[in-house]
Amino acid sequence: LNKLNVTQNHGYGISLWLSNLQGSGGNSASVLGMMNIIPYNARGLLDICSAQKEFEVLNRIIMFYKYDSHTVDCVKIFTSPERSIGFRFLLINPYDGSQMNYGRLDSVTLYSDAKFTQIIHQFTSQTSDWSLNIQAQSLLAIHMRANAANGIYGFIAEITVVPTLTQTCQCVFTEIT
Repeated sequence: LNKLNVTQNHGYGISLWLSNLQGSGGNSASVLGMMNIIPYNARGLLDICSAQKEFEVLNRIIMFYKYDSHTVDCVKIFTSPERSIGFRFLLINPYDGSQMNYGRLDSVTLYSDAKFTQIIHQFTSQTSDWSLNIQAQSLLAIHMRANAANGIYGFIAEITVVPTLTQTCQCVFTEIT
């Protein structure tokens, strides 16, 4: 960003979110955080509740969900014909509705088939390690169940082919003063 002037915008002019997408996970505390850093209509991120359900992963997809005033069940199916698919949370602030007796727990469940029968792993508000890297062979189906809650709750996750494709750096450096 060079010689940028953002005025009279009634909010954030620029919001930058940096994440090491090539990392291997690490400490579970590093993925916990508030979701108020991204808007509901974040460009470049895939909303897990968007209408399209099936995606072929060529390299990586960044997916998110930000809680709102609606109870939802959302699904996505990711495929990669020749490679395994990996899943990990980059940022998460789980909502714990267990005290509210809604009759259903909020969860993100990963499956190895498109019929949602073979569970690989399930994340709930009781999960202790959010830094897990989950892998599936050529197909990963995700079912997210969420109750209504404040927009500070939600997640950002990375779905990628494994091993990741190497990227050549065409770096541009700009001095910000």
